[in-house]
Order: sequence, then C-alpha cells, then structure tokens
Amino acid sequence: ALSRADGKPAQLVFSAAQGAFEAPPPAFAKATSAWGTAAALAEALEPEAGKVLAAFVAARDGLRRDDQGARALADRLAERHPSAALLSLRGEAMLADPSLPRRTATGRARRDFEQALALDANEASVLQRLSAQARNEGRLDEAAERLERARAAASPKSWRVLLTAMKLAEARGVDALGQEAARRALALEPGLCDATKLLYELARRHEAVEEADRRLDELSGCPGHLGRKAEHLRHRGDLPGARALFERLSAQTPLLPGPRQEAARLAATLGAPAEATALWSELSRMWPYSAAFHKRRAESLEQAGDEAGARAAREAALRLDGSDLKLRRALAAQNGTEVLAELAEDGRAWTERYRAAKPPEDAPGVYVLDASAIEAHSDGSFTERTHVVAKVLDQRGVSLLAEVHLPAGAEILSLRTLKSDGRVLEPEAIGGKDSISLPGVEVGDFVEWEYLVAHGSRGPAVPGFAAPKFYFRIADGQLFHSSYKVRAPAGTRLEVDAHGMEAPGAESDGTWAQVKIERDSVPLFAREPNMVAMDEVVPFVQVGAGAGNAELLTGFGDYLLERSRPNVEVVRFAREAAKGLTGRPAVEALYAAVMKQIKGPEASLTARATSTLAEERGSRLSLMKSALGALGIPARIVLINPFQADPASYRFPAAERYGHVALLVELPEGELFLEPAVRFAPFGELSPQARDREAAVLPLPGEKARFIRTPKSELPEGKRVA
Repeated sequence: ALSRADGKPAQLVFSAAQGAFEAPPPAFAKATSAWGTAAALAEALEPEAGKVLAAFVAARDGLRRDDQGARALADRLAERHPSAALLSLRGEAMLADPSLPRRTATGRARRDFEQALALDANEASVLQRLSAQARNEGRLDEAAERLERARAAASPKSWRVLLTAMKLAEARGVDALGQEAARRALALEPGLCDATKLLYELARRHEAVEEADRRLDELSGCPGHLGRKAEHLRHRGDLPGARALFERLSAQTPLLPGPRQEAARLAATLGAPAEATALWSELSRMWPYSAAFHKRRAESLEQAGDEAGARAAREAALRLDGSDLKLRRALAAQNGTEVLAELAEDGRAWTERYRAAKPPEDAPGVYVLDASAIEAHSDGSFTERTHVVAKVLDQRGVSLLAEVHLPAGAEILSLRTLKSDGRVLEPEAIGGKDSISLPGVEVGDFVEWEYLVAHGSRGPAVPGFAAPKFYFRIADGQLFHSSYKVRAPAGTRLEVDAHGMEAPGAESDGTWAQVKIERDSVPLFAREPNMVAMDEVVPFVQVGAGAGNAELLTGFGDYLLERSRPNVEVVRFAREAAKGLTGRPAVEALYAAVMKQIKGPEASLTARATSTLAEERGSRLSLMKSALGALGIPARIVLINPFQADPASYRFPAAERYGHVALLVELPEGELFLEPAVRFAPFGELSPQARDREAAVLPLPGEKARFIRTPKSELPEGKRVA
C-alpha cells in the first residue's frame, strides 16, 4: 500500500507504459519509516512515547498484521502493568491469534476482560466486548445485561454502544429495536455505514421501496456500494442496469471473478448469449485452470445454437477436471454410448459360460465375473467401471453378497438379483443406509452390480495417477473370471506393480497405452489365525504412472510445516524447559517437559503444536518438533514401516505402510531418534517394532524425502531378573 505520512490519499497517477520494457538492475536500500513487526514499531516509538505507550500502540497496530508480535507485547504489558486497558489489549490479542483453538482463545480473552472489569467496572469498551462475546455464544440475556451496563458507563454521544445494540437486536430477530438503534446511531454519527446498511437491509426485507432507495443512495460512500447497488437493481428487475454495474465493477476489480460471472449470467438471462460467451471466455483466459468457466461458456454457446462449440468447451472442461463424471457421461450419451463401454464385460455371457463349465462349488459364493476397467485422464484423474456377477452358494453367501457397498459418488449402471426361475428383481432406494440390500436373494440365485465412479487428481505436487489395487484372489469366495484393464492416453508411461504374480507390461495401439490382465478359476483363499497382512500373501496388481512415495511424502512434509509452526507460547515453553541448556541436555529437558505437560493419547500428525500446548492434549510429536525448532535444533518427522506391516516395496504412493511415527533430531554429536508419541517412552530409543526398519524422513522446504533404515537398539537384548 502507498500512503502519505499524514494518512491522506497519495495522489498518485498511473498511466500505461510506453515503449519496450527495460529491466533496471536490482537495487537494495535500507527501508526507512517502515516497520515490519510489532517489536520494530515499538522500538521506533519508544524514544518519543516511552516504553509502555510504545508497546501498547505497536501491539494494537500489529493485531492484524503481526499477530504473534502483538501477542508477545500484550502479554508482557499485562504481566508487568495489569491495568484495565492493558488486560483488555491482551484479550484482544488472544482473539486475534489464529494459532490458538477458538474456544481456548475465547475463554482466555473473557478471563482478561473480566479481570479488566474488576479493575475498572465502568470500562465501556470491555463491557461491549463481553456483550458481543456473549451474543456470539448465544447467551443473549447476558449480552443484554452487559450492554445495559456499557450504555450506562459510556458517553451519551457514543455510537459504538448503539452498534452493539443493533447486532444484539439482529441476533434476537427484533427488527424494530435494531431499526431504532441504527437511527439513533446515525443521529450521533451521520453517514455511519453499519447503521445505514442495517436500515437498508430492513427496508428491503419489509419491501419499503422508497426507504430502501434512499438508504441505498446514502451508502454511496461506503465499501461495496457498486455490488450492493447492482444486487438492488437485479432485485427490482432492472437487469440491464444491474449488468452494467457488474461490468463496471469487474473493470475496477479485474482479478475478482465474481462481478464478471454475474454480468455473464445476466447477459444470458437478457437473451444475449454471444455477449455472455465473450465474458465467460475472458474469465477462462484469466483463470486458465478453472473448468467451471468452460462449462458456463458451453451453456452460453448452446443457447446461441453453436452445438459444436458447446461440445468443444465441455471437452476443454474435462481436460482440466476429468473427474466430472456427469459431464463425461453426457458427452458419451451424445455419441449414443456409455463411458468405458468398449472395455465393458458382458455379464449375461459370463453367466452362461459358468453354467456350461459347471466348476466345483466349495465356497459361500462364487464371483462369476469380477471386472474393473479404468481410464486415466490427462489431469491425473481417472474413471473406473466395476462389474460384478456372483452366485450365492449357501446361506453365508446370502449375507456376503446380498448387501452391496458402493463407493461415494458412484453412478449405478445395473443392480439386481437374477432369480433361478428367470425373474429379475431390482432394489428400492432406502435413505440413510450405507449399503443397498438386494431383494429376494436365495441360495442358487445370481446377483449383479455395475457402476461408474470418478477419482479426482492428486494435485500438482503429486503428478500422475495410481489406480486402486486389484486382487486376483480373495477370502470371500471363488473367482471364475477376473478382468483388470487400465488405459491412458498414448505417451503415458504406464507401469505395472505386481505382487505375488507375474504381470504383463503396457502396450500401445497409437491411441491408448493399456494394460490387460485376466485370470480364470481361482480358488478361495483360506484365512489362517494370526496371519500376516493379506497384501503379503494374495496376488494383486496396481497400475499407474508418475509420482511415487518420494513425491507424496515431500508434499506431506510441506503440509505439516504449518502444523508445527511455533507461536509465542511454544517459544516460551521451550525456553523455560531448556533453562539455557544446549545440545542433547536441552533435548532431554524439553522431552521430559513435553511428557509431563501433554496428557492422554497421541493425536494425529495433523494436530497443531500450538493447540496441543494450549489444550494440554493432542500431538506430543508435533509439539516436540515445534519446540525444538524454537530452540534452533533441527528435527524431522520420520515415518516408519513397522514390523507388522508389509515389507515389500511399492512403486506407487502407499502412505498406509508407514504407520509408525518418530522424530529425528540432528545434534552436533550425531542423530537422535525420539518417540514422543508414546508418553514417557525411553529417551533416545525406538519401539521394538520400529527398529531396523525402512523409514521415510519428511523433508524441510527445498529438500526431497529420503529413505533410511532405522537403527537397531543400543540396549542389550533379553531380560534381566532383579
């Protein structure tokens, strides 16, 4: 922002550049009259204002731009000079601190406001804040009582109390009281935007046309006036006027898509599809990765009669977001077909083959057809078509096969019971159920279900795709015929990750790169007591392309950075725990403090360190990492493949394999492994299931994930009887 020292408009004039662009050499100079942090501003003000006033002004100034700096200053002021004004400031800093859980921040702020009120019972601003807090929490009677006390304590000319009264009246749904408070506030402070806006909204709600028009004119100098006036004209039916204002607003704020979208919708409503198309095209140009604008452009083109252009726009939308299954099916329907129809299997034909083959039946049920066909798209999304035909062989098979669990977002192609007498029964939809019950299933019947489901892309941090695992042997029944087909646009480097079986490589026909695997007459897999994970013993295949575990874990490490970012409380906690120690002694002292402070079971890795410390429960590991960072000691999260997990290597991302978490601390004397997730775990020792195992070290910014082997135990093996 550019502003004059006296706060008046800068009076700068901008004009279009002329001639060729010439980049000047970079020049650096020390900033003057600019303070990036609250502490820097306090230091600059101190010679003129004194230490306390400088810190007070800097803390209040930093509430919205340096919440942690403002919080540190406010904490120090309230501890050293516990006056009503400074306690109130600390309460405001608590509410402005996004690192604290909302409930914790609200509770602490209320405590400070109550203490401030105990020191000065007539502090109107504190009473107003307590009233607003009670209103936001639904305690309206308490809010009204606090407001009356604030009204008595405040100056008769204070319009701020009236604003609080307006909001309380809105919360209670009493329009008359809100209207009265707004009019009184305007009498004290003419042109007050909040009061005028409330009167305008009440006039619209009560259909007071003249009053609404007058209040709208009074809002001309308030923020958001153009958008408000455009909505007002649209509400009144003046669509051309509303469109003109939205276009004017879009010219003033070209990077905000909302006004231009509204102008495009109004153009279509007014019967100008060509103009609407131009607006949607401009939005597509400005936001090239948004599929929604291409879809809206397709609607305008269709309205204008350009069917070919509409289809091209929808195809462009699918290239950006291939997971839009409804749109993909609509385009396929225009061609008279269904999605992945060319890869579909004929369930009736396989049923006839099964009857003709008469294979042995020694399971609760037999899967006559277990087929999955997958098509990957250029954005990393993919569409899956699953088709299952099964025969029920005994009563246990009825329980297994009569309840069908479909994935979220699945679109059903067929779902039915094929009775032995030739009847076909279809289920009725029952709301609130996680599964669908097939009707009339008895021993000897066939059941069939086929559905489509779309999977979104993994995002730019993890390019490519990985199809779900497909198992060629199962524990729930025999497999008569299994079919797994995956295809992607030609040029995609499809890879096959096969476990427990041989698998072919990918082939290309010039249009598609594809993999096809089929197996027949596979017997039931018999489970054993206390057996290893199924993935270690049953054959399965996974097909995909692009990124693997390293890219996935790098992105996960980036995501966790913000979760372990320390705030002023974590910094204070770390310094008090370390007591000036450095190196390994500091880590030991901090570890002991975390074990003592944080109780209860370990939360997930996504729990914030700041929330953990504030609530004294959550993730000890996250807090430990954050506190070590506050002390300047590097620490990295380590995801370990434990003893009980599948030890095989996987080509595609398989984060579930890394089910054990530890912390790798880097000290001058060497690396140190900690397990703070387990309360009071031995310092510097890993659990037995995590020793000498494959592990992934999550990177810091600019690094890549690396894979290591965890150390063996340094303690002697065996037991000692004392």
